[in-house]
Amino acid sequence: MNTYILQDILLVLAVSTDALIAAFSFGSGKIRIPPLSALIISIICTAILTGSVLLSTVIGGFIPEKLCRAVGAAILTIMGTVSLFQNMLKSALRKRQGEGGLKFRFFNIDFVICVYLDETKADCDCSKNLSAKEAVTLALALSADSLASGFGAGLGSANIVRIAAASLAAGLGSIALGSFLGQKASCRKPELSWLSGAILILLGLFKYIGV
Repeated sequence: MNTYILQDILLVLAVSTDALIAAFSFGSGKIRIPPLSALIISIICTAILTGSVLLSTVIGGFIPEKLCRAVGAAILTIMGTVSLFQNMLKSALRKRQGEGGLKFRFFNIDFVICVYLDETKADCDCSKNLSAKEAVTLALALSADSLASGFGAGLGSANIVRIAAASLAAGLGSIALGSFLGQKASCRKPELSWLSGAILILLGLFKYIGV
């Protein structure tokens, strides 16, 4: 397999992990994600990821190749490290939020952060069915990592069409699989943020050495 194809696939897998975990939480909480809502989530996440990659590709055209690789590798490594400790970060933010010290009112970003900390909060009407409007909020929360990760991956080389197609398919697949596993499982959601972090760090290494 071509190394660049492998890198694009790894990027998509890394950013799709959050969708898998979120869908698992919804499934275990008996909250249904209708096909339309799943499609909305996948489209928004794909648009944000590919938009970020496209922007960085354009900017990278004005920067020396070696510098592009170095900056891209640094961004991916930082994002991977953050993902490795994501559970600790979320715990700290939940504590701060519980103390009333985490408040934002800009474009209702406080609710997006609330969903980021607990995905099931997206079902704000407690209907046990994720509506199209609620799916938009969930997609924005899930795309937080994609912005920086996509930007780091795009600095150097990336196939926009391949990433978009793979991201859309992986998003839909992750939501379907996560919901199914969540409905069948009685345990709490799996802690897989470390996997996403490990993949991003690996991608950073690939980009740094110019593989």
